[in-house]
Amino acid sequence: MMKIDLSKRDVVEVARCRVADVSVERLDKSLRSGLRGVDPSVVPALAAVAELRDSIPRVDGERIGVIWCGTAYPRRAAEAVRRELQSNGRVSPTSFINANAGAAVSICCTKLSLRGPTMTLTMSGSIACRVADLLAAGWLRRRHADHVIMVVAEFGKRDEIVVDARLLTCSQRTEFPQEALAEGTSLERETISVWE
Repeated sequence: MMKIDLSKRDVVEVARCRVADVSVERLDKSLRSGLRGVDPSVVPALAAVAELRDSIPRVDGERIGVIWCGTAYPRRAAEAVRRELQSNGRVSPTSFINANAGAAVSICCTKLSLRGPTMTLTMSGSIACRVADLLAAGWLRRRHADHVIMVVAEFGKRDEIVVDARLLTCSQRTEFPQEALAEGTSLERETISVWE
């Protein structure tokens, strides 16, 4: 068992963004290729992760982690799997891969060359954010990652995908201007224990 203390103020949010209702056609040209057949839930997540990755002054994709949480899931791809099973009794590999709950993180990391640790939490963002904050703090403090992009994806009122994303780093990082780190939001919470 280990204790993670979020009151240390050493893990800070240095950027955030919100992306909703984005189509593949509206993505940057460099991100569009190879997205045929992906579920619409992937597109706003990819746009948000790309925006936050681009805000890092010196990007080392090997050192950027991604945590995905929220109740939005690849609904269209899951429905395609159901239809294929009903009509053919089997599922195409492409449909199966795109229906996976971790598909969005996988596609984001592949398209943006991010090789840090990843995690997909299939629960409401309001519940998962606490767990995600703890994971991110642990990764950053242990130097498993220099930055962590946290993505919360939920279905909106009109059934669109709404993504809120945050870029977290340690306050000791030198590539961000010190004023950005000073203005960043600290993950201040109490100490809790988690299994290692």
